[in-house]
Parts: sequence; structure tokens; C-alpha cells
Amino acid sequence: MKKLRTDAATTLVTGKNLSVPLYGQETNYYCGPASCKMIGKYICNIDRTQNYIYDFQGWHNHNQPNGGISDSDARDYCYYTQQQGGLGQRGTQINSTMSFTTAKNEINNYRPFFTMTTSPNHFRVCYVWRYWCWSILHIY
Repeated sequence: MKKLRTDAATTLVTGKNLSVPLYGQETNYYCGPASCKMIGKYICNIDRTQNYIYDFQGWHNHNQPNGGISDSDARDYCYYTQQQGGLGQRGTQINSTMSFTTAKNEINNYRPFFTMTTSPNHFRVCYVWRYWCWSILHIY
């Protein structure tokens, strides 16, 4: 083992990375179904197709696609029982003001979550947090 030079800098990196399976969206408006598929596989070991999730509860018509699913559609898919075709995650909720600390705690407790950007609307799954050096924080 070599000794560090006296002028060498070490970088402090801490964080958590959940082993969420990654799936690309199958159409340009399937970011929500792709995100639901990732969460379903990680939390419940349920592997449903993105078409199934998009069509869940008859939300959309493939012959006339009108965009992706909404945040409430994604919540309902996660909330409905497995017998009803959902994931059975009764604690699922929409939170529009999640702090970094809350997000970090969710990941630390093995709960990946959706985030949704606006303009344009886009879902993504957050499953990693990282703290670099002294002040740079990342969630992805």
C-alpha cells in the first residue's frame, strides 16, 4: 500500500444506491409506465408490461394516444391491490414539496420514488443519493 503524497486531496463521497432495475420507455410518452415498471419490479417483484400499465383501469386508448399517464394515474397503479392489477402499496401519495432530506430518507429506507418535472412533463425514478465533498448533493 502506497502512502498518499502530503499534498494529495481525498474526496469524501457518501450515499446510497438501490438496485432498482432500469427500463427505457418504449414510446416517447411512456416515461410514467416505465417508472411504474421499475418501482413494481423493485418493491413487489411484479414485472408488468408498459402497455399494461398505460392501459391500467382503461385510462388510455392506444389507437388515439393522448400523451402519457398523470401523477394520479401512477399513484393509483401503485395504490390498487395486486388482485385489482396494481402493486398494493397503500402508503403511496403525491408530495409536491419533498425536501432533499426527505428524499434521502426514502432512499435510505429502501423506497425509491417517482419525481415529475414540468414543462415538459416527465417522470423519472429516484433511487440514488450522493454527497460529494462538502456541499454538492445529488439525487438520481
